[in-house]
Amino acid sequence: MSNSTLYRKLKGLTGLSPNEFVRKFRLRKAVNLLLSGEHNVSETAFLTGFSDSNYFRFCFKEEYGLTPSEYIKKYR
Repeated sequence: MSNSTLYRKLKGLTGLSPNEFVRKFRLRKAVNLLLSGEHNVSETAFLTGFSDSNYFRFCFKEEYGLTPSEYIKKYR
């Protein structure tokens, strides 16, 4: 399947680009890791494929409206 076909199909099914889809999936996994209490924010960022913890925090806040630390305090 070509890149453009994958993009069109994924966008049609989910309304998200492939990059957005993967980012949302990784952030959902990050929420599970953060709420489990086994890892801190930096470890969670790296375990979910973010090489920069600042970018992880930025994406997390964009998605959930809270920083990872605020999210932990609110939902744990």
